[in-house]
Amino acid sequence: MVTSPVMIAALWSSIFGWLGTVSATFNLQWLTLCLDDGSICEESDVRTQNLWSECVFTSVAPRCFPYLDLPAYVLVSRVLMVFASMLGLAPLFGLHFAVRNKRWNAFILATGLLTLIMAACGLVSTTCFLIGAAQKHRLLSVDSTFYFSWFSITLCLFGGTVLTFYESRSKDILAQEDGGVSSDRE
Repeated sequence: MVTSPVMIAALWSSIFGWLGTVSATFNLQWLTLCLDDGSICEESDVRTQNLWSECVFTSVAPRCFPYLDLPAYVLVSRVLMVFASMLGLAPLFGLHFAVRNKRWNAFILATGLLTLIMAACGLVSTTCFLIGAAQKHRLLSVDSTFYFSWFSITLCLFGGTVLTFYESRSKDILAQEDGGVSSDRE
């Protein structure tokens, strides 16, 4: 198997994207909202939301409360982000199979496809959460964790795309070099 700097960069991009998705899933501050619909938002009406709770930031310390009635957008976002986080573990299990059976091309292709699915789940989750929260409350700001989540999704999209399409392209090139006979070179 021929490795190139692009493939290595894509693999590391996928790994860092997955780690970013996991850390963003469990971070406390995604959005800052105002619960009051008036023109001026009092300090007591400012809340931050994440997938797991709503928090009130006081001068002493943040107080977080779990959702009492779970909105649909939070439920969908939770499921998709947890699924994306767990999906990132799948290539680790496939690595054992690839090493044992010397199926590197299949491993790279599967890793690329799983990373693309993980990125799609994260993209739908963050977008759904943003739109749902903005429809329910007045949105004051999108916090850094949200941007970090989008950056992680971008890393996953880059890594998954390169791993998937570069691997399928390298198979076509090998088939042309062999005179039309494709072989799985390791």
